[in-house]
Amino acid sequence: MVRPTADRLAGVIGLFFVLLALVYASVTPIFEPPDEAAHFLYIHNLLRQGELPVMQDRRTTIAETTPLETRLSLQIHHPPLYYLGGALLISWTQRADVLDYLQVNPFAAYGVVTPNNQNVFLHRPAVPTGDTALAVYILRLYSIALAAGTLTCVYRTARLIVGARTALVALLLVASIPTFIFISASINNDNLVTFFYSAGVYWCVSVWQHRAVTRRDALLISLILAGIALSKLPGLSLFGVVYGWLIYGLWRGRFNRNTVLRVLLTSSLLTLLLAGWWYLRNHMIYGDFLAMQASLNIWSRGQPPTDPQIILSEAKGVWESLWMILGQFNIRGPDWLYAYLPIITLTGIVGALGLARRHKALRSELLLLSGVCLLMIAVLAYTTRQANVSQGRILFPALVAFAPLLAAGWRHIIGRWLGVLCLLPLTLIALRAPLAELSTAYAPPETITALPAQARRIDAQSEGLTLLAYQLQQDTLQPAGILRLTLYLQGQHPEDPVLFVKALDPITQTPVGGADLYPGMSPTSALDPQTIYAVQVAFRLDPSQLSTPPPYRLNLQLGWRVLKNDRFLPLEDAQGRSLAGLVLPGPTLLDESLSPPPPTPPADVTYGGIIQLTGYDRSAQSLKPGDTLTIILHWRALGQTPDDYVVAVGLIDSAGTMIANADAMPAGYPTSAWRTGTAFLDTRVLHIPPDPPPAELRLYLAWYDPLIITRRLPASGAHVQPGDLFLAPEVFQVVIN
Repeated sequence: MVRPTADRLAGVIGLFFVLLALVYASVTPIFEPPDEAAHFLYIHNLLRQGELPVMQDRRTTIAETTPLETRLSLQIHHPPLYYLGGALLISWTQRADVLDYLQVNPFAAYGVVTPNNQNVFLHRPAVPTGDTALAVYILRLYSIALAAGTLTCVYRTARLIVGARTALVALLLVASIPTFIFISASINNDNLVTFFYSAGVYWCVSVWQHRAVTRRDALLISLILAGIALSKLPGLSLFGVVYGWLIYGLWRGRFNRNTVLRVLLTSSLLTLLLAGWWYLRNHMIYGDFLAMQASLNIWSRGQPPTDPQIILSEAKGVWESLWMILGQFNIRGPDWLYAYLPIITLTGIVGALGLARRHKALRSELLLLSGVCLLMIAVLAYTTRQANVSQGRILFPALVAFAPLLAAGWRHIIGRWLGVLCLLPLTLIALRAPLAELSTAYAPPETITALPAQARRIDAQSEGLTLLAYQLQQDTLQPAGILRLTLYLQGQHPEDPVLFVKALDPITQTPVGGADLYPGMSPTSALDPQTIYAVQVAFRLDPSQLSTPPPYRLNLQLGWRVLKNDRFLPLEDAQGRSLAGLVLPGPTLLDESLSPPPPTPPADVTYGGIIQLTGYDRSAQSLKPGDTLTIILHWRALGQTPDDYVVAVGLIDSAGTMIANADAMPAGYPTSAWRTGTAFLDTRVLHIPPDPPPAELRLYLAWYDPLIITRRLPASGAHVQPGDLFLAPEVFQVVIN
């Protein structure tokens, strides 16, 4: 009863996968999966032109096509079987609205994990409709069906080798890999080549255990090999797997010579008959049966990588994207996932080695599975030397071998059910991804009926677009942190201007981070002018661009820019008055890991119970006429205040006459932004007059209200003079040569 029960459970896992893939397909916008637009247009143009595409040299393609057409022509080197199958499924659709879905996001972050611009194309807020959307979802169902076939092969292969119960673990493993689900729910020929490869490996295991190859088996593997020859070039390695396995079986006495020869002959002839025309066409057009050089004219990476750091980085990218890097390789899972996966993988590999050592009867099958994995790794390594395709999905054909190996290894070391527990975190991540990572990355613009009370009003108008308000998601931020804010806007614009947000260093006014984006992935021409949109903006700061160590408050610069003519939209306030620019107060930048060195000399003066002077540093104590003196004041915030005070800094002589001064608010960090307990440095430069001043000068400090200059913060501590003035005890000597 084990097998029927296991088969029913396998059906449940298969249904779980299909339903989950449908969720992935529904939450992922059209053409957002890798190369989906190019794969779709391959099918679309087959139907429109009635002929297979012809590759051109990259230079010719770039010279004769638009950038969009160039990008979308990058998949035409593939054999046509997947695309012919897709063409049959959507031949009855017209797809006249395809260009509506091909508006490129020029700021798309390919391969870069960033909170914004994870979308490759712009998407209208409305639910996709029309023939193109219908065709896309039909083709995604086509891919899901192929992936379900792959899962069937994985289960049956594992069941033959390690038993039905362990096969369930292997099945659940593949069904829980987020990248596999994501690609399975997209238009991609990887789904067809993975299915054929899985079927081929299953065939090898099946005939090995039956110790015979019937005529039906010979016909079946011939069709599989012919199919994979028309699917994707890396799939041709399956010929090596099948033929090598037959020869190995002949050597071990598993198959007889006539059987092997019959399979070799049948598969060769049928492949030539069914798939040979494609390779003959390649030779006639490109002078090469595989059209390798023509493909490399499009995809070549030039010189293969030799730098060990680059190679290791690409290997890491392949490993992580095998499991979970979604979108355009810019949507990651939680960090702990990438630490957990090597542990369970290594456990499974060690267990599989131990199993092969203890069970001689399984060694041949385990050798086959290991060989498939190593062969696909070799294919990927060779391919990446020629082209930039360091992506984990290239290894999907090996899942039919990889999953049974790991499942068998877990059973051997930790037991079958603990193996299921090993998979539980991965399964939960797969369930979470469409509701968390994907929904966040591809969120449409949020609509609201009224501004929240916490939002700060802006009311800046730009030719029909209005920035109504903004709301910071955090008051303080680390130097390398992610700045998050919500912008509230309304209106539309026919030229589709892009919204830009920059964080500015308050001292130099240079950008230290920023983002250009369309509101919620939508072109601004598609927005409803009567609707208020809440747009989430997030970007990482670059600490290398900061002028001085924090703390200080960043500024935010906002505006609109039309890309086609690089025109900045004019800004007006609510009364229609022109604005030179829109600069708003941002979050306070803090680095609490920094601790300023102790000042020389120290001090202990308190102002109004909210400000403490702990000391100061000076660039010199002996000065000449015309010199500059740099004073670094060490402040500590004892409390908070809604007011912004000015600190008076200067030099006076013995008669109390001011010789030099540098009154100002602390640069970039007004007292209204202070955070209790924060220590920071305030640099002031004092210019000694060229005329010989008195020989002895002293430093004075005071805090006052800029609106009422005579109102000072009360000071207490050593060396505080009447009028709440701190007068430093040391004397600066002015030397006249």
